[in-house]
Amino acid sequence: MSWINDGAEPALTPREQEILEFVARGLSAKEIAGEIGIAPRTVEGHIDSVRLKVRARNKAHMVTQAVLAGFLQIGPKGRNGHDVINEISAPGLAS
Repeated sequence: MSWINDGAEPALTPREQEILEFVARGLSAKEIAGEIGIAPRTVEGHIDSVRLKVRARNKAHMVTQAVLAGFLQIGPKGRNGHDVINEISAPGLAS
């Protein structure tokens, strides 16, 4: 059962939202850690937290659930031909 179907919305912290966006772009935990200046294990902890909050089985499912719930929006193709991931304001996003 998905949290999307039961009406309960998870609250993502700003850091979890940031890391979710990096994961959606295909970055590894090590790459994300380098981008934002934290340890890879800390990034992995945030990924696990988001995955559990959206009740996903793996990272790919986590991104899919986030898109379906409105935490991420897939935009038009960028100059390099890849999809552009845009953050959007979601009601469950914690401040």
